[in-house]
Amino acid sequence: MPFTGNWTTNTFKTGLLDGVYNFNTGTSQVYKIALYTNAATLDATTTAYTSTGEVASGYTINTTAVSTGILQAAVSTQPGLALFGTTTVGGRSLGDITGDSSITSADALAYTKWAAGVNTDPNQVAWIESTLNPYMIANPTTYAAYLTVGSGTQYTAGGKILTISQIPTIGNQNGNATTYLSFVNAQWTGSITARGALIYLANGTTNPTVCVLDFGADKTSTATFTVQFPAVTNTSAIIRIS
Repeated sequence: MPFTGNWTTNTFKTGLLDGVYNFNTGTSQVYKIALYTNAATLDATTTAYTSTGEVASGYTINTTAVSTGILQAAVSTQPGLALFGTTTVGGRSLGDITGDSSITSADALAYTKWAAGVNTDPNQVAWIESTLNPYMIANPTTYAAYLTVGSGTQYTAGGKILTISQIPTIGNQNGNATTYLSFVNAQWTGSITARGALIYLANGTTNPTVCVLDFGADKTSTATFTVQFPAVTNTSAIIRIS
């Protein structure tokens, strides 16, 4: 059975003692929530983010050149993340973030990680910040041509970044102390069907899990799909340790 309930994962439990996770004010860590179909198998033993069974992205790779011909073989994983193939700097294509002499989805992934603040490759970060960003700023019209690329939902692989709404806090219930924390509700627009979700630490390498959410059945929205977290108390918050 793909989903068997809601779990804080074993990886999360051991990672807390190992100092892997930080939910406090000012943390630089990025937490994300990914949506999954009933084809996914997620439970307490899930160690890391996986794309297997994940809700399909609503955007596709765009290889259409704009009329000026300046932007060729652009790669886009979502609107606004366009990478440019024909303009070169020092013999290297502007969009070749990974430096492998080609423009592929790997470059789009590198850009996506950078945008989320989780790309740890200093060479890729340097290329994006010193080369790609100045080009986008200097060519707003041609860059804007890719801002509306794609159709369908706003869902993209890896899910959405979560905002911590409640840092770890102690609450007492009948003499028992419980530590709890929570996040701001996550939303996507468009037609989405999901059976569950996974919250994980998006560190760009191991992407260790935090918890598995079982929706109980397929949930479908044709307008706005919302993962609404429960009341932020010591008895109902999404993550509680007692």
